[in-house]
Amino acid sequence: MGFLTKFDNMPRIFTSLSGLVFKGSMQGYMTAQLIVIILLAVCEYFIVKAIVKNRLIALTATLFFTLNFSGNFQIYARGHFQWFTQRVFEIFPFLFSFLFLSKFYNKEKYRYYLLSFLFFLIALLTSSYATLLTPFYPSFLFVMAITKKLSVKKRVLYLLLSTPFIIINYLIIKYSSLGEKVVNPPDINLPLLKQMEGYSLKISHQLVTATLPFNLITFFARTFNSSEIKIFINAPFSSIPIYKATILITALKAFIMTVAIPIYLFYSSIIIFLHKKRSPQFHIVFALFLTLIGTLFLSAYTNRFDVYSSIFESRYFYLPGFYIGIIFACFIYNLIPKKPIFIISLLLIWAVYNFKLIDSKFRENFPKTQLWLFPAL
Repeated sequence: MGFLTKFDNMPRIFTSLSGLVFKGSMQGYMTAQLIVIILLAVCEYFIVKAIVKNRLIALTATLFFTLNFSGNFQIYARGHFQWFTQRVFEIFPFLFSFLFLSKFYNKEKYRYYLLSFLFFLIALLTSSYATLLTPFYPSFLFVMAITKKLSVKKRVLYLLLSTPFIIINYLIIKYSSLGEKVVNPPDINLPLLKQMEGYSLKISHQLVTATLPFNLITFFARTFNSSEIKIFINAPFSSIPIYKATILITALKAFIMTVAIPIYLFYSSIIIFLHKKRSPQFHIVFALFLTLIGTLFLSAYTNRFDVYSSIFESRYFYLPGFYIGIIFACFIYNLIPKKPIFIISLLLIWAVYNFKLIDSKFRENFPKTQLWLFPAL
């Protein structure tokens, strides 16, 4: 990992302490992981509640994020302790950074901005993957500049306040093991329009997979092109012959763009709906949607992963799942604000769906392990 590993402080500390305490026991490691997950869920609930001033929104967002199969399965259920330590610990300081930036939005006192920046630096020192948090800050400050009644001078100033976050993130990436991919990306010689088309496809691919329930994606895929996409879902991409792989990539592009357009319209309608309703959560949802797109772009731009040849759960949807959870929670609450029982019922359905999905995938990965949640059907 080179220079980048200098920032992975919490992964190294947590792994070392867990090794000393649990003596290499996988059950011990998983117990420590479970404790951290519970602490993160509790922390998210209280901080999101402080930000949105609503317990039901906080509960909905927390459960969506904690039980999100698409982003969490690789990290939590497959025993990849490294992926867990790399992606979870920076969320703790980020939550406080989010809280203080929200206070800066409401009160416009610069000490809150400085505290937010401080916790962002702590997140970067916690884990190198905190670089993916960067799009949140320019997105939030941009929304602040255009949605509040401010003078032109203040609008420009608030936009400029995002500069330190961007510069620090750029320097970390540039001088890390990812730097060569950023400075000389694989498609750098392509025409600009082709590059933009490629990034649009990659962002749309991630957005579809991170937003829709896993079973719904596979259903749409098989419906869209049963003869090709079915092979594509059920077999590892590397095992498919080259001539079929070309067909699958073409079919995937058409499928992604067909499904992505309604997804973009859906998010846009949420933002418009909250704006027309004058919801106090409008600026948060607007900022988080821009953050979501920025995060997906950053993942594509830095070539952090290659999920573009298939549709499945990914550890890189962990952070997007956090943003999507808050967006959905705010939308559902504003759509049916006086029916908490209905919202709780939706949460129970979501929980059972994800439990069963995780259980079925766990059976596939570890068929000899008797830790199943549901009896075989």
